[in-house]
Amino acid sequence: MMQTVTIDDIDAQEGNTIDVENETDDLGKEEQKSRFIHLRAKGNSYARIAKELGVSKGTLVNWNTELDAEIAQARSIELEALQEEFFLLKEGRIRLLGEQLKAYPGRNRQTRPVQGQDG
Repeated sequence: MMQTVTIDDIDAQEGNTIDVENETDDLGKEEQKSRFIHLRAKGNSYARIAKELGVSKGTLVNWNTELDAEIAQARSIELEALQEEFFLLKEGRIRLLGEQLKAYPGRNRQTRPVQGQDG
């Protein structure tokens, strides 16, 4: 009769154990750091981030020092997106005003000088 051997069986025989809980904690910590970068880039305070992530402000200060370059890059991307959105909104307002001006019934009339400006 043939016995099936798994990697877990081999690891157990060799004394190698996998700490799944710590791997999960590391993954959770990396996700928290990623979220921290995003929130800091948006300008959120340590207090607000600490409350959202369930992490102390001291930890966030340490992360801020550690992840300064990533935060700066994310902040730059965030700012660029806001500028693009503002430009599109501004361009849209200009088009709307142009359309309203074209539709204005009195725009083809001759303009009269304002009283007192005859010269």
